[in-house]
Amino acid sequence: MKLISKYLKPYLWFVVIITFLTIVRGVTELLLPSLLGNFIRDGIDAGNTTVMWKYALIMLAITIVGTAAVILSSYFEARTSTSFGYDLRIAVYEKVNEFSIEELNSFTISSLITRSTQDIQQLQQVTNMSLRMLILQPVLAVGGIIFAIQTHAPLSIVIAVGIISLLLLLTLIFVVSVPKFNVMQQITDQINLVTRETLSGTKVIRAFGGDELQHEKIDKVNKDFYKIGRFINAFMVMTWPFMSVVLGLIGVLILYLGATKYVNINEFGYESLISLNIYATRVIMAFMMMSFMFVMVPRALVSARRIREVLDTEQSIKDPENPILIEKVEDKMVATLDDDKKITFSGSVEFRDVCFQ
Repeated sequence: MKLISKYLKPYLWFVVIITFLTIVRGVTELLLPSLLGNFIRDGIDAGNTTVMWKYALIMLAITIVGTAAVILSSYFEARTSTSFGYDLRIAVYEKVNEFSIEELNSFTISSLITRSTQDIQQLQQVTNMSLRMLILQPVLAVGGIIFAIQTHAPLSIVIAVGIISLLLLLTLIFVVSVPKFNVMQQITDQINLVTRETLSGTKVIRAFGGDELQHEKIDKVNKDFYKIGRFINAFMVMTWPFMSVVLGLIGVLILYLGATKYVNINEFGYESLISLNIYATRVIMAFMMMSFMFVMVPRALVSARRIREVLDTEQSIKDPENPILIEKVEDKMVATLDDDKKITFSGSVEFRDVCFQ
């Protein structure tokens, strides 16, 4: 995603702040299950009220710190992503303004409208989600795995099986989604084209009795968009039940195996089993959130490629490196060429009633 990194560079300090706040948020979420286990073991089971108050206050303080980190990071995420979208829109707008008729025809007006609006909006949303999820979820996933292994290594194998299943699903999502999202954006261009034809050529269409033909065009592109949208949505919706089943099975297996084989062995009590189950849920949920990002990333890749095509287009009309200098000498006009050769001619350069506003 070179395009995103290029236009995020001016906001690098914001990204650093977001990363720090997100790590703080992740650490606070990971500390709570361990403290909860200590609260149960050393406080409730032992009947020690002092210890219970101690852990309760520590957990409250950690929760407050985590909440503050969430609020601040959300502010910087929104500011960074909207600024990124603003800069990208300006860049595309300025580039399109420099296009000649040849470049405009090569893209078509409808496609340029889609690229300047929907594609940039898609990249802005992915940037916002990336700043939030692609930093937080890996922290929760890696940290959760480490804490789970420290809590009970043998039972952590169940989490590993769930992770492998989700990784296979993520790979399938990526392979299937990228070509389909590319087709969807092309159909969106066609919808914009037909809509623009209908709105701008209403009088001509009615004058020549082309209403039925125009309706057929609109119906065709709408059906194409419906078919591709139905396939993508159905495919994506089917992935969530699978993830929920994986999450439920992992929780059941950990509780069953822990309660029947490992509880009260080597100081592994029910409080540790509860903490381990929470860590397992954190890890699987982190991968589920990352899978949600993988749903958005393929479409963002298509949008980024389409925007880069606009920004990387070479202009057919360029200002000359050494423009001809024309100046007035006495009553004659003198033009100086590249080889310092001068041409004298009669006439004058004059502007009247010219406005560039």
